Amino acid sequence: MALSRAYIPPRALIHTLSGPLSPRCFLARPLPSHFLRGKHSKHPKHPPKYPKHPTDKSPKPPQGLPSVRFEGDTIVTNIPGMPEMRQTFTDEDFEKTLGPMSEEAINDPRQPVINWYEQDLDQGTPPRLRERIATPEDRRRHSELWSMMMEDMSNPDYDRAHLERRLCDDMMNDPNFSDLTEELKWIKSTIYTREEQKAMDERGDNDGEQKMEAEMKMVAQDGLEALLNEPEMIDVQADVRELQDRMLTSDDYDSDEFLEAMENLEAKLSAKPGFMEKVAAMEEKERQEQLKSGKNPDELDRMTKDIELIDRLSGAEDMEDVERLLSPKELQRMMSGDELASIGTSPDGLNELLVKMNEVMKAMGGDKEIQDELEALINNDPIKDAPKGEPALIESEDDDPDNLFNYGRISDEIVKYAKSKEAIFTPVDENLAPELKAKVDKIMQDPDLLQKLEYIQKFVQQAKHKSTITVHDAPDPETLPASETTDIQKQLAIARSTPEHIAALAALRVRLPSPFSISPALKSFNQAIELAYCGATDSVRRILWRSYMKVRTLPTFLANLSDDAWDLLYYSQAVTWSSNRNREDHIKVLLQDLRRVGKDGPPTHPSTLASNQ
Repeated sequence: MALSRAYIPPRALIHTLSGPLSPRCFLARPLPSHFLRGKHSKHPKHPPKYPKHPTDKSPKPPQGLPSVRFEGDTIVTNIPGMPEMRQTFTDEDFEKTLGPMSEEAINDPRQPVINWYEQDLDQGTPPRLRERIATPEDRRRHSELWSMMMEDMSNPDYDRAHLERRLCDDMMNDPNFSDLTEELKWIKSTIYTREEQKAMDERGDNDGEQKMEAEMKMVAQDGLEALLNEPEMIDVQADVRELQDRMLTSDDYDSDEFLEAMENLEAKLSAKPGFMEKVAAMEEKERQEQLKSGKNPDELDRMTKDIELIDRLSGAEDMEDVERLLSPKELQRMMSGDELASIGTSPDGLNELLVKMNEVMKAMGGDKEIQDELEALINNDPIKDAPKGEPALIESEDDDPDNLFNYGRISDEIVKYAKSKEAIFTPVDENLAPELKAKVDKIMQDPDLLQKLEYIQKFVQQAKHKSTITVHDAPDPETLPASETTDIQKQLAIARSTPEHIAALAALRVRLPSPFSISPALKSFNQAIELAYCGATDSVRRILWRSYMKVRTLPTFLANLSDDAWDLLYYSQAVTWSSNRNREDHIKVLLQDLRRVGKDGPPTHPSTLASNQ
């Protein structure tokens, strides 16, 4: 039924169509059609194709209705209050909007204050302020950061040191990284510009490395001079003199010319049987002299293996070369330091030997009390008997002091059997069980039985000596002043905020070249030595030693230890507290490592400390 009058739209519709619309985002895609009223009675078979980018030739809508059209790159509308907008966002617009600010814009007081908040909607936490840009200094800092990032992206030769330091500062100001503040400070302190790194190399900050290089150069010169004095080496004297001249005129021992000259000389010397025999004889003579001076043969073999390992790794440039040069077992041993965990303890097979000796004493009717103590020594498990709740502070060799044994009686009994052949070869009781008699006969037939007994005697005497050294108790915290009983974490926080302590902590930390710089063992050692700097308590002393034993096998670690770090390591393990039962073993290991880097002892000699008291 047709309407009797013309259609008049309601007032609300007219008000809506005539009112101002909210501005559209200039990044949004343009609409494919105009705001024209009308509809089709049915879907057409061939719908009209609208141009992807309407131009000023597009059909104009009737006057009086809201519309949006494109004229070139400009969006034109007749909606009241809506300004013209650009269709595209050019590179110039991008640089102007997000690029570095001019000095005039930075100092403009009309610049709005920008606050960056974050909120965890899942947890329902309130908004948290992350960053605030309100002052000209804040705007200048962000403008400089943007310039650095753009330069880093466009220039492959850009020195990223300043950018990395700025990013570390931003991360330290971020509340999400509040628990990593100290680590970020340490990372920032290790970032150097190319000029700073070059200046450090020219100054030669590592005096120990320079001294070691000078000593190695002197030894090499002496060896070459000895070759010139050998009559058998007359055919290689020209090569020796050439190598001497290169060493005197240049310090670049990594150059291709020097390495080629060295390889040629080594090849010619290796082809001389007499020279190789002389070298082997000299090495054997040196080994015999060390054995006569009281060196342990196992320790000498271990040192030889370490030297061979270092020689094999001398040409490694990255971790892939290390993995290629070493077997999986050697690589695991080098990275974990487990091969050094047995220093100061019994060698492999000692527990089995003690079991056999206990059976011998049972068969020969030894003292029942001695047998019981031997069984207790065999079955002793220091880790199992460690105090509950302290797994990280109790080492396997540091057992509970209450579990001490009477080593004197064990030593006397073993010495008696070791010195008396008649006592060892006393006829066995005829009523002895056949199985036990067979075991005794097998043990008695061992040609090295006396040597094993003497070894046990020596081992027990060493244990007895350790248990009878003059010891001192650790100070009682209740008798110390309040300044010396401050919590170690508070002491560390105070040290990290004091300039002189910051410099001292930086000198204690060890920095290694890549890829060893990311080793977890190195990070643990740096944390432990910081704790030891604030106070070497009994627990800290054990933590420091445990971390040192794990990290000492990393290449170049010992050479990069500073004199202050060596002193702190040595004197923290040299204390004569009753709980420091492995004092002598720890000192021996440290002295051995000090000799490896060309030091006769701790940089600060104990006699110097005694004279200052």
